[in-house]
Amino acid sequence: MSAQNESKRGNKPLVGIIMGSDTGMLPVMSESAKMLENSTCQYEIEVTSAHRSPGGTHEYASTAVERG
Repeated sequence: MSAQNESKRGNKPLVGIIMGSDTGMLPVMSESAKMLENSTCQYEIEVTSAHRSPGGTHEYASTAVERG
């Protein structure tokens, strides 16, 4: 899962919300995303497991500056 919000400030995320699984965590982290939307802070949500897909998690973390 990958999602990114749109804001008046452009389309580059300032905050990354990362979860190892969406089971159980997505409802909690969705509340965080709602708070960020209310503040017009650009964010993205990514589900990637450091245990199940270390390469994908490393890619997400190592390209954060490029995305922001």
